[in-house]
Amino acid sequence: MPRFRVIACGIALGGALAAVIAVAGVIHVRVNDGDHPPAPRSSALAGHLTATQPELADALLEDRDLPEGYRPAPATRPAPVEDGGRTERCRALFERPWDVAGEGAREQAVGAYAGRQPAALLRQALALFEPGGAARAVGELRRASGSCPEFDARLEDGTAVRVQLREMALRRVGDEAYAVRLTARPLGHRDASGTRHGYLAVGRLGPVLSVLRHLGTAGAAEAERVAEMLTRTLRRASPLVRPVTEHEASEVGKMRTCRLCVSPSPR
Repeated sequence: MPRFRVIACGIALGGALAAVIAVAGVIHVRVNDGDHPPAPRSSALAGHLTATQPELADALLEDRDLPEGYRPAPATRPAPVEDGGRTERCRALFERPWDVAGEGAREQAVGAYAGRQPAALLRQALALFEPGGAARAVGELRRASGSCPEFDARLEDGTAVRVQLREMALRRVGDEAYAVRLTARPLGHRDASGTRHGYLAVGRLGPVLSVLRHLGTAGAAEAERVAEMLTRTLRRASPLVRPVTEHEASEVGKMRTCRLCVSPSPR
């Protein structure tokens, strides 16, 4: 008789546990299937990587996230200068900032978006890093832009331009954000008709880095617009980052490599 009771209790306990797991699964699906992910919040510690390159590409800006009149479009990549010194570093900062920011990244995806005006082009890059890597990338962009106040470069169509960078006062977005204004004047032009204005901005949310470079007409580099675009990019990428548990936080100093999250991808 006691043996029968033990078996019966085991069956009852197993059924209750199964019910709890089922309910938890339903709640998890409902949270992750929302049409509008919550706005990105600051996190003191980096979360674990939860996506590979395809999921990262899916987290790039969509049509509904773009400024009015913009649409996805292919973009050419100017050939790099082979001097390997400051000139190349400054040009890369303007022409290929996703390469500068993405050095050491585990995964990266780049998208391009064209405006109605021929000169308007927005490019975005998302990169995933191991713990501490994204913060170092932001610092590298700060240092690079500080050492390149003026230099020569080329636009996507090959036009030679003189570029000026000026730091922009930007409100906090995600864990940190940084931006500079861009002014690109065609070389050899005496008037300002071909001058392009824009910005280079970077925002970080844990191990995720979002880089934006926008060139267009005057007025495209207003600080609040830049902060709003960075917020949209990090909101799109926020499902890729999960918060670190209290136990994991105590282990951060001991981790030499980033462990991939074992939970299912939010996509």
